[in-house]
Amino acid sequence: MQRTQLLLGSIPMADQNDGMSGWNRRGYIKAAGASALTAGIAGCSAIGGGGGTSGSLKIGQITPLSGPFVQAGENVVNAAKVAQKQLNEADGFDVELLSADSQTDPAVGQKEARKMIQQDDVDLVSSTGSGSVALSVSKVCANNEVLNITAASQDPMTGEECQPFTFNLTGRTDTMGNASLPWLVENEGVESFAFISSDYGWGHAAWASYQEILEDLDAENKGNFYAPFGATDFSNQIQKAQEQDPDVVGITAWGTDVVQCVNQMKEFGVDYTPLIMWTSISIMRPIEEMEGVYASGEYYWGVDTEANQEFVSQFEDMHGYKPPVESYNE
Repeated sequence: MQRTQLLLGSIPMADQNDGMSGWNRRGYIKAAGASALTAGIAGCSAIGGGGGTSGSLKIGQITPLSGPFVQAGENVVNAAKVAQKQLNEADGFDVELLSADSQTDPAVGQKEARKMIQQDDVDLVSSTGSGSVALSVSKVCANNEVLNITAASQDPMTGEECQPFTFNLTGRTDTMGNASLPWLVENEGVESFAFISSDYGWGHAAWASYQEILEDLDAENKGNFYAPFGATDFSNQIQKAQEQDPDVVGITAWGTDVVQCVNQMKEFGVDYTPLIMWTSISIMRPIEEMEGVYASGEYYWGVDTEANQEFVSQFEDMHGYKPPVESYNE
């Protein structure tokens, strides 16, 4: 298995209901369209708790700008700046963008969301980078009847805690497992898997979903080895995985955690093939430098469509690098 493969997963949207006090459905969808910035969708109205008038939109963006997810958060902000430029160059648009550091802390995320809604008078709030933060922000937005656009894999957001004011752009924890594991079994002849996962709610939920998928595939499950959130040394988990002699080791981590883990695997010269479960390989290295690594992700800059390549060109002109997976969030 020497080829580099990027496996793109489908992205199911959260079901939404019509319980929107003071809104009509057409206005709601127009507002949602204006927030889907990188898609270049145009449309906005006077919405939410803010006082925006037709043609103007104030967006509050809550994302990690410090800690292990800082690189991902900076990528999100940079993508939003590209989209802001696109919309502001269109006739009749005036988009203002405010950013705040969530610190990957749900309490901080809630505090920033309240400030943006009640003091900064934003029309909508974007929250990315952490499922627990996104869930806490969605509740604040629902209580204030302000549109919330999020891209964080937190199963309750598309289940029992789904909010009528929240659109979730990413998948559930089983999305990437269903995109990658069956493909590897059916196309690459992979027979056995082990996993290294982040030791918090998201990693635990993802591991539970992988077990069900592997059982359905009749593939050998050689176990999972948890690593602390924010870890810099994965040697213990890498060695334990190696001892199981799997064909592939899936990594469920994010931000600098996954960067550290994959780089250390390559340095150690492991016998198995790494599989990055939840990120684009472009967060670390150019695709041509990642031979022998599989990755599943929701976005890759190399997708050859006119709309995507226009976005890639603008992003690179503004920021000097290709847009990573987090860019689709905005």
